[in-house]
Amino acid sequence: MGLHFEKVTQQHINIIFTWLAQDFVSEFWDNTQAHKDDILNFAAGRKVPSNYADGKYHYWIASFNHEPFAMFMTIQETHKDCDIGQEKLSLLSKSGNTYSLEYLIGNPQYWGKGYGAKTLSEFIYYFREYVDPKGDTFWIDPATDNPRATPVYMKAGFKHAADFIMKGECSGRDKYHHWFIRKFEPKISIYPITIEDYPLVQNMARFYVYDLSRKCGNLSSDWSLPENGLYESFDFKNYFTDPLRKVYLVKVYDELAGFALLNQATEDPSNTWNMGEFFIIAKFQGQGIATRVAHKIWEITPGRWEIPVIPENKKALIFWEKAITKFTDGAFDQTTKEVTYDEHQPKRVIFAFDTSKSRNLHSN
Repeated sequence: MGLHFEKVTQQHINIIFTWLAQDFVSEFWDNTQAHKDDILNFAAGRKVPSNYADGKYHYWIASFNHEPFAMFMTIQETHKDCDIGQEKLSLLSKSGNTYSLEYLIGNPQYWGKGYGAKTLSEFIYYFREYVDPKGDTFWIDPATDNPRATPVYMKAGFKHAADFIMKGECSGRDKYHHWFIRKFEPKISIYPITIEDYPLVQNMARFYVYDLSRKCGNLSSDWSLPENGLYESFDFKNYFTDPLRKVYLVKVYDELAGFALLNQATEDPSNTWNMGEFFIIAKFQGQGIATRVAHKIWEITPGRWEIPVIPENKKALIFWEKAITKFTDGAFDQTTKEVTYDEHQPKRVIFAFDTSKSRNLHSN
């Protein structure tokens, strides 16, 4: 398909207003003068304020072989939007940005020919590639009495989240609407770092210790908060100087998200790698990011692995068992052993598995 997307310009105004005036469009779309004025304002570069959604809408034209046939409206949703509602507020992206879409095929000659879902999907990919790479959550909310919309959106990868009554001064107010969501996994970068980044890891490690103190703080007074109010971590410099160790930094999009420190101090000498320290900051926890990071590390560092976990750290036990099960299809061993490096709690639950075998399983 020769699809092309671009921002609405003044050359598109006549055809857009022609679309909005059609009965099959105005039934579901806002054809008020305020909306038209906002489109004109956008096309002119928004040089003056707008009262229509505070001028936050962006307008886009979709063309096929240079023929305009559809329009999109996009608006970024944030926690600052007081009328967003608690349910939607809870489903805002925690890793990137969230956008609401409105979608109109104004030329009926493009109906029933497969353009609907294809154009919507292609627009989202275009938007994430060229407009906002951090856009990873998209909403669309057709009226429930618009039966043509639902199958198009679901075919384009949207999933039904809820139904609601539209409120506010907008088209479709006081009518029931479906609420559909399409989510993308945030971009994760994992890369080795050098001694120059040692202070960065030590700084993040303060928060790592704070996180661990919530689960293991009762095991020893070593977890007490120092008098200066700053948690201290073990010195991790040897991870940067020992050639048998590895340090990986984690970013979500372009934001620091954590680290993984690998060593070869395994309890079983037949194993190669031990996950010495693993940390994802609180902002990115509970979103599947840690699992993706762990899987990526096992893919790029193959061998026989051990993951030791303090028994009191119940959350970590659940996480590692699920992550390892998914990666190895359940092919791992789990034992409880006593270690020599922790006098306060020598017991460790140790997960052992071979990623060189699991990689083939995981890639199929």
